[in-house]
Amino acid sequence: MLRATAAASWLLAGLGILATAAIGKPGDTPTPAAEAYLSNVLNDPDSSAWAIATLKSTDDKRLLPLLKALARCGDEHRRRVATAALGELAGDEAVEALLERIHKDTARQVRREAAVRLAQLRQIPPSHLVEMLQDPDETIRCLAARGLLRRGHGQAAAETLRQLTGSKDLATACMGRVSLLGMGRREQLAPLRKLVQNDQTPPGVLMLLMEQIVEDKTSAAAELAEALTGPDKPVPLRLAAYRAISTVSDRAPVVMGNAIRNSRHMVFRVRLLNILASSRNAGVALRAVSERNETVGLLARFELMRADRPKEAADLACRVIAAGHPVVVGYLLDRARQDIDDRRAECGLYVPALRAYLDSFDSRVQTMQPEHVYVARAAALLIDLGEPQGLADLKKILAGRHCAFVRAVAAGLLQAKSRAACELARPLLKSPYSELVTDAALTLGRFGATDSAEHLRAMLENPGRYAGPEVVLASWYLLSIFGQPQAAAERLARQVR
Repeated sequence: MLRATAAASWLLAGLGILATAAIGKPGDTPTPAAEAYLSNVLNDPDSSAWAIATLKSTDDKRLLPLLKALARCGDEHRRRVATAALGELAGDEAVEALLERIHKDTARQVRREAAVRLAQLRQIPPSHLVEMLQDPDETIRCLAARGLLRRGHGQAAAETLRQLTGSKDLATACMGRVSLLGMGRREQLAPLRKLVQNDQTPPGVLMLLMEQIVEDKTSAAAELAEALTGPDKPVPLRLAAYRAISTVSDRAPVVMGNAIRNSRHMVFRVRLLNILASSRNAGVALRAVSERNETVGLLARFELMRADRPKEAADLACRVIAAGHPVVVGYLLDRARQDIDDRRAECGLYVPALRAYLDSFDSRVQTMQPEHVYVARAAALLIDLGEPQGLADLKKILAGRHCAFVRAVAAGLLQAKSRAACELARPLLKSPYSELVTDAALTLGRFGATDSAEHLRAMLENPGRYAGPEVVLASWYLLSIFGQPQAAAERLARQVR
């Protein structure tokens, strides 16, 4: 979490007087001040976007009344941000609110945002998508048509898609053609082939094309993706093309295995390996890559072993971490997070590598470095794994001499999903270093621990000393701790302007 900046201090200084006055005596409940602070930042055009995003990051569905009100407010930008947050947080529960934005909102960008979210929802009735096919906005019609196609109602959208192929907007026309191709209309392949072969086609349009192939699983478009894998193409586009190939082509393992072996660029090869490892029937290609005695070969061997040979995979993970390359460390951290969240492997295999990674850092360094981002992620993973020795290591680190490394580990508490983070955070409430106290209080507050209330309250009393998102979180956690989040969200909803 970022510390307070001069800009944040300037933005929040005016709110400090109001918040302090509302808090009143020490024995009073801080909820009126918390509500007052949130009402101010949510109604301020300069702060509303990050305030909404911060609240959404809590994944607390008790915020729904507030987000629905913000999606109806008088400011277009706030409505768009709130509409996106509503779709992400509420999912299928947001259908009616999103439909309301499409039917009633006067701003094109808000309506399009609502359409994007609706098209992604599983529970929206096809009849709503059919209705959206009549919308005057091309983008909304396109999203509705694609939504129908993904639900097996492509024929209902066929005429709309045919009309969209004549759009003056190249991206819209392209999406219409790919959708029709996915329905078996192979006459669309020739104009799409011409599009990807044209050096004048904007890379952004080609990126959208690759993303659509992945989302709609358009196997007939595999050759279009292969045409964009050449070394003359931008790396992000090439990676998007390989991702499309891995989704729809039976040739994916061969194509990507060859690309990994033929490239000399470490970052590109590691990212390709990540795509390969998630593709179907990747075993043969992974074994071919694993024969090379270098870092990417080690990663390929790790992928082959992590599912059913955890001890050997653990040894390989340690060797990979020892290589120290940031993209390789990031790869292993990503895979650990995926396995922990999905419970698809013996996740304890990651513990030795994570402990070794943290042990490699110099505690004398005082300035935060880019690699400290990985330290925070590694600490969060160890917490979520819950292995006693890993937790003991973190406890020892946090009790040690103050330095950039300790600050990074403390930041990892904020990313952890396990309540084990609370036991590590609690001693930090007595730290002489304010940033450690802040991270500890926010960690405890997230889990509703009452012993964080005093410190969260202090943040609310002096908002200019902290980054705005920290004070927003402190305010919401105080409302949760004092048992009033649902009622508070409804009251805040009535204050939205």
